[in-house]
Amino acid sequence: MSEDVARAVGAPSGVHLVIKGKHIPVRPLNLKELTEVQRICIKSYRDNWLESWHDSMKYLPNPEETMLQKIDESAKWTIENLPKKRVYTSASLLDSEILAFRESLESSLGIDCSKSPVNALRRILDTALDQELITEEQFQKVSGKPPKKMLSGYVNWWITATMEGMVTLIWMCARDHGITKDDIIELMSSNQEKMIELSREIESVTAPSVGNG
Repeated sequence: MSEDVARAVGAPSGVHLVIKGKHIPVRPLNLKELTEVQRICIKSYRDNWLESWHDSMKYLPNPEETMLQKIDESAKWTIENLPKKRVYTSASLLDSEILAFRESLESSLGIDCSKSPVNALRRILDTALDQELITEEQFQKVSGKPPKKMLSGYVNWWITATMEGMVTLIWMCARDHGITKDDIIELMSSNQEKMIELSREIESVTAPSVGNG
């Protein structure tokens, strides 16, 4: 089965989520699920955007009128209204160069990477860069070269660089098995490495795009 056909029919990736005694294969999300992920992401961004405006109202004339305008304006948003985000990739680094980041990742994320394979370390490193837990300067100090970066759609960034987005993406893949968001949060709160692995694997097999990229 070709990669494109596998994605179209929702074939699993080979990675599994083990939760509540269930082994749930990671698979590409379908169009309906992607649309729901986008909707949840837009709502999250809109809620935060409106909260920031609400906190600023006391400094503005006609605060109630202004707030109503902002609510009406943001009610019409689609993914095209969300900002682009800068994302990083360590794809250009050799495996030996990735391994040199193990100590930095353990310190920055507070997780044990001592037994993590190099592919997992790559994903953790990319996430740490996206979350600004490792700076470009720190990256260059370890690798001797600057990280590669690009602009990405907000949704694509949100599902792999934020706790809310990663939980939403993993839950979308597992909810048909009776798994709730609270189940995902409870399991992943003590295993950030696994959450990064699962969210990036789902994002990868659901490519080419899940958002406004």
